Amino acid sequence: MKKNYLNLHKIHYVVNSNIILKDVDLTVEKGEFISIIGKSGSGKTTLLKIISGLIKQTSGEISLNNKILANNDSFVEPENRKLGLVVQEKVLFPHLNVQSNVEFGISSDIEKKEKSIEMLKKFHISNLKDKYPHEISGGEAQRVALARTLVTKPSVLLLDEPFNGLDQELKDEIYPVIKNILKTNKMTTIMVSHDLKEVKRLSAKVYNLNNAALNKYES
Repeated sequence: MKKNYLNLHKIHYVVNSNIILKDVDLTVEKGEFISIIGKSGSGKTTLLKIISGLIKQTSGEISLNNKILANNDSFVEPENRKLGLVVQEKVLFPHLNVQSNVEFGISSDIEKKEKSIEMLKKFHISNLKDKYPHEISGGEAQRVALARTLVTKPSVLLLDEPFNGLDQELKDEIYPVIKNILKTNKMTTIMVSHDLKEVKRLSAKVYNLNNAALNKYES
């Protein structure tokens, strides 16, 4: 029997008397890929930042594998949550080549080369290892950004509009690659997007964030 891995309970977030998130409940099983859709400004990115610890909720509780990450009495800093966040800007280090970008998050010098090469193979970008960010396409840069995050083996992968700005041809190319890698690595994943077709192709479950409330998407 599967058990809930990541739990959000009554997450509330208010800024200057504006309710951004209201009593958000969410449970995600280990290895599950879920998506959250919503209009621009609906609070999707804010929710990911709260999960990652970049901002603290006004009230509510977050737990991961039965350990409290944040509630009214405690707060685990982002760097200690071991979560991976990939944003739509595909921020790569311009002075590092592709392999060095992937190696950046690996702490052990002994394993850096081996682990980065393995991850480059998984994303089918081994041929780009010596190229620099300005020399590769948007789709390739996104693969590098994902590889750099996954090589650190995060407990949960958080994707913020990761394919925004890519043309449909590139999306059709990258979707099956990403889905296969995440499934193979049993990666627990939460993706936020405004693209319903996209989330249906990638996710096991879809939720809708609207008027500060999160509900299961009903097609």
